[in-house]
Amino acid sequence: MKTKKILRPLIMAVCMLVLGSGYAQVTQVGNNGFNSATDFVGWDNTVVNDPLRIRHNANQPIEWYTDARRRMQLYQTLPLLTINGFDSLDLSGYLALSGNPAFFNNTRPFSRLHLADTAAAAIINGQVFGFRPWQRNGITFTGNGDHGYFGQEHNGRDTTDMVLMWSNDFGDDQFAPDHLSIRFMSNSLGVPTGASSLRGLEAMRFFPVDRTRVNVGIGDFIAGNINDPLVTEPTEILDVLDGRLRIRELPEASGEATGTYRVMVVDDAASPSGERGVVKWVDPSILPGATDCDWTVQNASVTGAGVPHNVFTAVDSSNSCPDANDHVGVGVNAANLPGKLTVSETANTAATERAVHVTMNGDNGINNGIFVQSRPATGVTSDIIRGIQVNSTNGVGGTYGVESNAQFTVNDAS
Repeated sequence: MKTKKILRPLIMAVCMLVLGSGYAQVTQVGNNGFNSATDFVGWDNTVVNDPLRIRHNANQPIEWYTDARRRMQLYQTLPLLTINGFDSLDLSGYLALSGNPAFFNNTRPFSRLHLADTAAAAIINGQVFGFRPWQRNGITFTGNGDHGYFGQEHNGRDTTDMVLMWSNDFGDDQFAPDHLSIRFMSNSLGVPTGASSLRGLEAMRFFPVDRTRVNVGIGDFIAGNINDPLVTEPTEILDVLDGRLRIRELPEASGEATGTYRVMVVDDAASPSGERGVVKWVDPSILPGATDCDWTVQNASVTGAGVPHNVFTAVDSSNSCPDANDHVGVGVNAANLPGKLTVSETANTAATERAVHVTMNGDNGINNGIFVQSRPATGVTSDIIRGIQVNSTNGVGGTYGVESNAQFTVNDAS
């Protein structure tokens, strides 16, 4: 018993001598007999002016173990290595954590911190396809046969991009799709969708269609996949699953279009259709209730003093709009209108009513209330030409073909 009491202080004294000589390891004989109440590796609270150093002065890694399994490793100086075909890489001082000890034997960390998930033997937990040599100062994630990186890309002195990268299967490849998904989570309630579900509420999804395009989906596509079998992936460069879009500055005068422009519309194709809901554009003239080809505004959307904006129709030739062979009717809807302009009015009051009322406010030149010029068309011989033809019938108090009243008033300036 006395021997045992002497042995333990002797072991501690030897250990202190070892530390005092600068060796890197502290131990107890047989690495057992640890007293959890008093034994530990490090300084106690009486050492207040010296740092605790974990070091290896030789070019060897420092390994961390639990349950006799390596969990973490700080790598030694590792220059001139190759990953994914990129050579001359310096991986010195990189740190890796993994639940699979085989990772430390078969793989080198890709960046300052590399998190490699535990994986079955058939699944790669050190996927290299997405690796690039600029992925140094950041965190690498590998597992399940895929690879991600979050960190810096240095593009020259004081020119740096912050990068969120994921890889490596796109479109309908065998192991696709690999999404970048942004989600919100709340307490788990066992519901199939939403923030309290197992997968959470998806706010945005990035879907790599191929090697040249990524479609962005806004909305909960996880729930969309469950609620509607037709909803799978974002099908356009920007795909809004549901909800509304607000552009707060759009109604302001500063954003008003003054030149040639088109109007955004949404395709209303019947479901199921790959075009339903797709944003497209149309000429504003074909929208219901908008200015269209029935009436054309001269110099439309052009402003300025002296710019004419006359309205005209039924000219030239067209297969879809009124042209020179078509007529205009006011108050009448008939397949065959007798005149270029046909006006029909049915009086419904006791007051005097007119089918056409003309008021001419003249200037100091020659002014005509109505001007009629009848002549043969070029190259045509007309049988009868009339300036005005008037037919008036069945007036009880009187029937007049033309009634005219002309007055001349001389103003006395004196």
